[in-house]
Amino acid sequence: MAVNLDRFSSPCLSRLTALFNLRRGPEIAFLLTMLIASPAVAQDPNPTQDVPDPNEALFTEYQQLQGRLGQLQVQAIQENGELETRRTTIDEMLMAAMIEINPETEAHIARLDVLSEEAIVAQQAQNVEALQPLMAEAMGLRSELENAQAQAIELEHVQAEIQSFETDLMAKTVEIDPEATELLTRMEELAELLSVGGPGDF
Repeated sequence: MAVNLDRFSSPCLSRLTALFNLRRGPEIAFLLTMLIASPAVAQDPNPTQDVPDPNEALFTEYQQLQGRLGQLQVQAIQENGELETRRTTIDEMLMAAMIEINPETEAHIARLDVLSEEAIVAQQAQNVEALQPLMAEAMGLRSELENAQAQAIELEHVQAEIQSFETDLMAKTVEIDPEATELLTRMEELAELLSVGGPGDF
């Protein structure tokens, strides 16, 4: 089972969020989107919109840039078999490291898949009472996976492989679209703003 950075990384964790695309369908992405919602929104299906949240706009921009850069990177990988092979190797290396750090990693990922399916059903039924405990459990699992991932990425051999891959992938991406570097720079700026709460957080 290969690990996927996008599934567990928040925008504030690492710029590696943009490097790996979702591989196991939209369910995990759906669940993590639900986890972003504030408790007030989760409890009230018709919340009032008195004051716009500036962080929401920042996060929306981040997601849009991430999607655009991600498409370019997927194209770069598809056009370069060596990059695809290296990405698979890093996936396997990272998963092995995460399992060594936290032996429950695979079980947590499997449980997230189940929670994702259940969350979709609850959301479609507008069953807030059923959705809240699913989100709470998923949040706890995601936290454990993020911790294991963060420790794994700091391992010297993993970090070296990721940095080398990242450099080569970015070079190929820029060949496709010279604006890719600017996209990544802006994503890093947004990630920094989100990590400190954004301009609206005092």
